[in-house]
Amino acid sequence: MNTAKDNGYWKKNYGTLQASIDSLVTKSFKFWGSSKKGNNDHLNIYSNLVKNIDNGYTSVFSCSNHSMQAVGYATYNIQYTEKILFFINKTTTKNEYFVVVNDGWFNSTNNSENKQYSYYPASLISSITFSLTKVV
Repeated sequence: MNTAKDNGYWKKNYGTLQASIDSLVTKSFKFWGSSKKGNNDHLNIYSNLVKNIDNGYTSVFSCSNHSMQAVGYATYNIQYTEKILFFINKTTTKNEYFVVVNDGWFNSTNNSENKQYSYYPASLISSITFSLTKVV
């Protein structure tokens, strides 16, 4: 937070601007003597996130006013049956995709392991309000 404020990346009422997250990641690594850099992706975020996780990259998943560490992904197959015209059954299978994130909001319980990770629906991800920063 201090690095973001000191470098003008953090704005009151907005938090850290998404366009600045890669620069913030790069500055943070530089501070600790590392040559690693942040690299933002703004398109195909979910598919890039899956590739990053599969390749062992650290990724910061960011949306409006919040950043989370993307640690995994999950797909759930949901099957349901609908009635059409009150007597015809129609069974549909739908895949739901989620990003598994560590968002740091674990203080709501005494057991921090239970609340440290959460699922973020991939259907809510848009390239307009989200970015994915990987460390390269």
